[in-house]
This record gives sequence, C-alpha cells and structure tokens, in this order.
Amino acid sequence: MNFEDLEKKLDRGEQWGFRKVVDHPEYLGWILLSKEQPPIVFPKETYEIEKVYDSLVELAEKLKKTPYHVRVCELRREVHES
Repeated sequence: MNFEDLEKKLDRGEQWGFRKVVDHPEYLGWILLSKEQPPIVFPKETYEIEKVYDSLVELAEKLKKTPYHVRVCELRREVHES
C-alpha cells in the first residue's frame, strides 16, 4: 500500500495497525494509526455559549496541525484470546 492509499483510508475514518515486536512471548503488540477530522465550526453567531465556539475553534486548529493519532498497545495474549 502506498501513502496515498493509506491517507484515503484514514480520511474515511479507518484505523490501521501494524504488529509490534515484544520481548515476552505472553504478550502481543500493535502500533495503531488513525486520523481525526477537525469539527465543523459554524459562524460564531450560531452558538449561545461563547466558550463552546472558542473550544471548537481551538480543537479544529489543533487537529489541522496534528491530525494523526498513534497508539502503541501491548496486551497479554490470554486477554486477547478470551
């Protein structure tokens, strides 16, 4: 899969995972990648509470700069299989 294909899948809200090597055979490991879309922010006049508008604008700006979310997970094999 190339970068453009991965980007399209992440834009559709899919999460992609890659196996992570762990030091202990009783554990499984993954690196999970997802992308968050910035919220839709309507004009300021449509919000009754100004703090709601301000927090949405702040979140939208943050997610435009850093939309990717990476999680590194390690889980006991017996928990995963149960």
